[in-house]
Amino acid sequence: MIKHDSDDRLPVQMSSLLNQDLHIFAFDHRSQMEEMADLADVGHDRIGEFKQLCLEAVQLAESDIGTVGILCDSKHGAEALGIATDSDYWIGRPVELPGSRPLEFEPELGPQLDGLASWPKNHIVKVLCFYHPEDEVALKQQQESALVALAKMAKAQNLELLVEIIPSKCGPVSQSTTAEVIQRLYDIGIFPDWWKLEPLEDFESWRVTCDVVHQNDVGVKGIVVLGLDAPVDQLQQSFEIATQFDLVKGFAVGRTLFSKEASLWLSNTISSQEAVMRMKDNFVSLSEIWDKCRQAAG
Repeated sequence: MIKHDSDDRLPVQMSSLLNQDLHIFAFDHRSQMEEMADLADVGHDRIGEFKQLCLEAVQLAESDIGTVGILCDSKHGAEALGIATDSDYWIGRPVELPGSRPLEFEPELGPQLDGLASWPKNHIVKVLCFYHPEDEVALKQQQESALVALAKMAKAQNLELLVEIIPSKCGPVSQSTTAEVIQRLYDIGIFPDWWKLEPLEDFESWRVTCDVVHQNDVGVKGIVVLGLDAPVDQLQQSFEIATQFDLVKGFAVGRTLFSKEASLWLSNTISSQEAVMRMKDNFVSLSEIWDKCRQAAG
C-alpha cells in the first residue's frame, strides 16, 4: 500500500482553517441554475447576479458562523469569485464539465490543463467524478487518466485539490463502495488535499471510508460532506453520524440553501434583499445544526 508522506504535501494555503470545522455554501452549480433560468424564461446572465447574492448571504452569515467557505464557478460566478478571492474564505472552484461521464473539463482549462496556471493560489481545484467500482474498464481508464492529469497539473501549479465522488449516481452502493473508490484513486497516485463525499448512511460506512483515507494519506486536510439537495432533516441525520469522525471537517451544501430562493428570485417573486436574507438564514441554521451535532459527538 502506498502511504503519502506529509512532507510531500503542498504548502498549506489556509493553515488557520485546519483545526476548525468548515461551513461551505456551494453555489458552483451551472447546469442546474441554467435549467432554473430557462424555466423562469430569463437570460443566463441573471445567474451571475444570483451568485453574487449567494456571496452576500455568506458575507452576512460569517459573523454568526465563524469559519466559512464557498464553492463557486467562473462560468457564471466570475464576479462573485473575484470578490471572494480577496477574502480569507475557503474557496473551491470546479473544473469538470457538468454531468460529464466520462469526466471532461471546462474548456477554459485548455487541452493540457495549463489554464490552471492563471488561478489565484487560494483557489482550490474541485473536480466531481461520477465513478463506481463496477464501471466498465474503458470508462474507468478514461476517467482515471483525466484525474491523474488534473492532479499532476494542480500540484505543478501549487494548487490544492479537492476530489468529489458520488458512486450512488452510477450504481448500487454498499458500506464499502466509497472506500473502494478512494483506495483505487490512491493506488493510481491521486492524493487530494480534500475529499468531498456524499452523506454515508451509517457509522460503519464512515468508519471504513475514514480508515482508508488515514491509512493512505497522513497529510490529508479532511473530508467535507455534500448535500445532494436533501431536506434539512435528512442532512441533520447524516451530520449526526459524520461529525463522529474527526477527519470529516464540515459540509459543502448548495441547493438545500438556495434552490427555492433562486427559483423565486429568477421569476421576480422575491427581491434581491429578501433572497439574500433568506439564504443567509438558511446557511446560519444549517451551520448551527452541524455545530450542535459536532458538540454532541464530543
